[in-house]
Amino acid sequence: MGVMNKMRNNMQVILIFVIFAFVLTIIFSWGMGGFKGKQSGNNIGKIDGFEITTTQYFNALNEQKKRYREQKGEDLSLQEIEQIKTRVWESIVSEVLWQQEIENQGLMANSDEIYFYLENNPPEFLREHETFQTDGTFDMAKYLNALQNPQGDEWIPVENYARSTIPYIKLNNYISTTIAVSGKDALEEYSHKNTKYNISYLLIKNDFFRDDSIEISDNKISKYYKNNKDDKYLVPAKRVIQYKVWNVVPSKDDSTLLTRDIEDVKLRFKEGEKFTDLARMFSQGPSANQGGDLGYIEKGMMVPAFEKVAFSAPLNKIIGPVKTRFGQHLILVTDKKIEDGKTKIKTAHILFKLTAGPSTIDNLISKANIFSGDAIDFGFEKALLEHKFSADTTKNGFTEESFFFREIGYFPYLSRWAFKSPVGEISKPIQLEDKIVVAQILEDLPESYKPIEKVKKSIIKELKKEAEYELSKKFANEIYNDITSNENDLKLFSATNDKVEWYENTSFSLDNPPMQYLNNEIFANVIPVINDGTITPPIKVYNGYCIIKKISSNINTTEFDIIKTEKMVQLLRIKQNEEAETWRKYLKEEAEIKDYRSDYF
Repeated sequence: MGVMNKMRNNMQVILIFVIFAFVLTIIFSWGMGGFKGKQSGNNIGKIDGFEITTTQYFNALNEQKKRYREQKGEDLSLQEIEQIKTRVWESIVSEVLWQQEIENQGLMANSDEIYFYLENNPPEFLREHETFQTDGTFDMAKYLNALQNPQGDEWIPVENYARSTIPYIKLNNYISTTIAVSGKDALEEYSHKNTKYNISYLLIKNDFFRDDSIEISDNKISKYYKNNKDDKYLVPAKRVIQYKVWNVVPSKDDSTLLTRDIEDVKLRFKEGEKFTDLARMFSQGPSANQGGDLGYIEKGMMVPAFEKVAFSAPLNKIIGPVKTRFGQHLILVTDKKIEDGKTKIKTAHILFKLTAGPSTIDNLISKANIFSGDAIDFGFEKALLEHKFSADTTKNGFTEESFFFREIGYFPYLSRWAFKSPVGEISKPIQLEDKIVVAQILEDLPESYKPIEKVKKSIIKELKKEAEYELSKKFANEIYNDITSNENDLKLFSATNDKVEWYENTSFSLDNPPMQYLNNEIFANVIPVINDGTITPPIKVYNGYCIIKKISSNINTTEFDIIKTEKMVQLLRIKQNEEAETWRKYLKEEAEIKDYRSDYF
């Protein structure tokens, strides 16, 4: 029963592998239990020789985009799509690596483990099913009765689900075997966020030692440049392109078609179709899935143009179209009431957005194709003159990680195309959300270093800053020795020295330290361990050095004793997930991963 006990103890642990096991496995249609073997079709990547096909990747990508779009209630931006592309790819990589590790460890589920898992951990999709609910709440007795008395093979898909899950739980057990959390660990974690500190300190600013007469030799400049050449002065490879942009905007025909669509919807409602059904079919707003329902609204909740019409509308009659910055609305008011002295109306709407239709887009693409063909045949410059166009140029070049272009905006595909194509290449029309682009690669700027002559001034500035730090540190050490040997009070000492400023901070935690010590590891490590009344040696901060006196600290240990067990469980889960993430990174580093996505985007 060792495995059973571990499964029980870890049932509530947030397993990053389980996310991959179920979300991705279902999306990719690879069957319960993960990857079953190589698939046919073009590859979008390989992970230790295992081929990921374009079909698998794009199925997953489209499913995720659909989910995010439904959650957001509107179209995704290009940046959001790029983020989803990356997340899907990383999830695929992780899923393959976890599957391989499960196979390497020989982790499988036997019948007893499957039954134990289902008995103790009813899957969420069954918890939510009406068959196992009583008065809208999951009924464990109903579930166990069905589990213990199967009527046929109806439990086989659920068993397969469990068969896929259990190896991940076993892998988690294997990975987290060495993870343990003590009461001391939990107290340290609790103390970091909840201990309140009171300190005073002297600040010795670098500004007090700013001296334009500080001499920086050429030898120091050369040495600094050499030591920091790769970190600070490396200029990555760049490409220079020129490009012509066509903005995809609605035409008069699109406006006419939209008007016809609106009138058609009004007619269909008049002839008896339900407003909710029409909203689900035609509305382009986030409330479309709810049949256009906006609930009860009061004045001030909607844009003025919408409210003006809605609050004067008769009940159960379509009003509109009403134009706002969001588009054109057909509005239906089904109830009015006075509540808390305010008039409220129950409202639904169908939102129509004026967008470029297929005919308009085809017309622009046709123009772009003609220009692209002329540019390829006669040269980009001659084509611009012939068509009386102008083009934008990335004069100083852009790197492979540069995704923003003037007149275009965020467009990573253009950057990827430029870096995998030869100089002189002219693209076919590239369609973006609301733009069409034809580009030419003008120049390849290889990786280089900024000349020392161009960065000399910044180096001198940096070296002078280092010199100021040295002077302030020297002065701070002198002050520290004076204060500690003569038992001087920090505040009184500051009153007699114009190069020192005194401050006091009270009742702060290390989780939210004073601005002076934000992200300062030395401060965070020193303050908890020194005794009250202790004065620290000078600590470097962003603008000089500080000498700190710890006045007092306190923590509510009674509160900790009450939540100690809960904190230990939370910390254990955090450490288990951190260990799992460490494993994932290690497996990824050791794996041979080939990513061909740039060939498709």
